[in-house]
Amino acid sequence: MTLDRLWQLDSTNAASNSNFAGANIAEACAPSGINNALRALGVMVAREMAFQAAAISASVSTNIVTSSTGLVVPIIGAGAINSFGVIPGEQPDAAVFRFLEFSSSASISHGGSIFLPGGESIRTQPGDVLGVLHEGSGDQWRGLFYSRASGQTVADSLSVTTITNRSLSTSAISTVTLNAASASITAIGITALNSVNSISASVGEFTLLSAGGRPATVYHGQARNSAYQDLGAILPFDDSIPQSGEGEEVLSLTVTPTNAASLLNVRVVVHLGGSVGDNQSAALFVEGTAAALAAASTNLVNSGTVQTIAFEREISASSTTQRVYKVRAGSAVAANGKLNGDNSTRIFGGVMTSTLTVTESLP
Repeated sequence: MTLDRLWQLDSTNAASNSNFAGANIAEACAPSGINNALRALGVMVAREMAFQAAAISASVSTNIVTSSTGLVVPIIGAGAINSFGVIPGEQPDAAVFRFLEFSSSASISHGGSIFLPGGESIRTQPGDVLGVLHEGSGDQWRGLFYSRASGQTVADSLSVTTITNRSLSTSAISTVTLNAASASITAIGITALNSVNSISASVGEFTLLSAGGRPATVYHGQARNSAYQDLGAILPFDDSIPQSGEGEEVLSLTVTPTNAASLLNVRVVVHLGGSVGDNQSAALFVEGTAAALAAASTNLVNSGTVQTIAFEREISASSTTQRVYKVRAGSAVAANGKLNGDNSTRIFGGVMTSTLTVTESLP
């Protein structure tokens, strides 16, 4: 047999290595035979130890041991790979290495003839490198390492519970595999993710509902009002629920819950002044409902003072429909209420600010 690859050389029986690329190196051969054999051996060594081959395309059978391949093999294209090929004329104890560099998002299947690090299939990214070693005989390759060009950990599959609309429920176990170079995930909630690994994707409206068993929150925003405002309408101080037509609107915030099972925490802080002995009140409303969701009041000591009213209300989201929350405030006596100041003037030059803040606690 003509020997033209290092893997064909017998490491235990030198006599078997009788010719290199057809050069006659028998006893008493012509000097040219020795010269040609040494030259051929140099080619063999260079190819297997220091040579980068021409690029080959990713396909179901991507042969990385053809007559022209070397130690480094560029892989182009986004094909699916489940074989790296059989090595022709390989000695049983030969160790054939290949370093594969990918320029696209090919997919490599674990199992069968390719055994990848961590036992997981891989979706490559441009610049990723895979090191493989041929094992035994036939089409059997072992992944020694896989290096992402980005430096990130390889994680292409996620074992989760069954996917339902917009969330991952807990009814049955299945596996989700992201097989794109980058996954675009829109309006998806993950009810629980107890893994220490991470998900990397191009994400739009992505909500992590629970990580490692700890509930997460979504901040929906804060309405702020630092203006000095007259509160001309009465907000009665009696045993009736404040109504949406009472008092003056001082704060408003539009909120769209991300999950119907969430709880919304609404916090109100208002600074009110007015006349001596007058009760100043504030109430929280949701657009479309006449009765207040919550209310609080304070009694002023004198006309030159400002009192702060602060209260919270936890509300069930119930749906993901957009809604507007409002705060109305007023005095029990007409035209006596003031926002962010006392009965006659603004206090603290505009940095006294009344606020309405909403956060969402995800289930």
